[in-house]
Amino acid sequence: YFILLTVAVAEICRLLVAHTEALGGALGIFITFTGDPWQFQFSDNRAYYYVALGLMLGATGLVAGIEASRMGAYLAAIREDEDAAEALGVNAFRTKLAAIVVSAFMTGLGGTFYANYLFSLQPNTAFGIPLSVEIILRPIVGGGGTLLGPVLGSFILSPLAEISRIYFAGGGWSGTHLVVYGLLLIAVVLFLPQGAYPHLARALARRRGRTS
Repeated sequence: YFILLTVAVAEICRLLVAHTEALGGALGIFITFTGDPWQFQFSDNRAYYYVALGLMLGATGLVAGIEASRMGAYLAAIREDEDAAEALGVNAFRTKLAAIVVSAFMTGLGGTFYANYLFSLQPNTAFGIPLSVEIILRPIVGGGGTLLGPVLGSFILSPLAEISRIYFAGGGWSGTHLVVYGLLLIAVVLFLPQGAYPHLARALARRRGRTS
């Protein structure tokens, strides 16, 4: 339900922004290039790669720190049994609210970088359902509830999206990558319900056990 509600909120935001003239309406906002690194604007495209890499490593490190903290233990307890966690003194509402705040902070930082990379921000791209689906699918495919699952899911889905766009978009098959995502999601649910990362971790552990 939380995922569906998240997609619904994104769609509401898209409609509100598209009908708000102060935010550019349906055309959105176009950003002027200033070359200011503090605004995530660079003359060399390689700088964007290193900033994106830094953001990914920073987000992963932040999540790893939370996972090892008391808040991480609270979140794990809530995931397993919210009623039991509250009975033991865990404030489920406050803990989940803190998790949403951290998630919103990282998403906002990434969105700021994304907007300055494209130099424009349109409602259909920033709040569209395809982007929401892509964001949701990455941890599902990689492995929800794991530290490296979303990273692995991104490494799987991003090349698939680009390959499908290259081979199908030019022939009038736009949106084919969403079909690929759908088929991949069905395959993951059927054969890898925990995502790819847990199976990869177990395979690597077995390989290390045989070589040791």
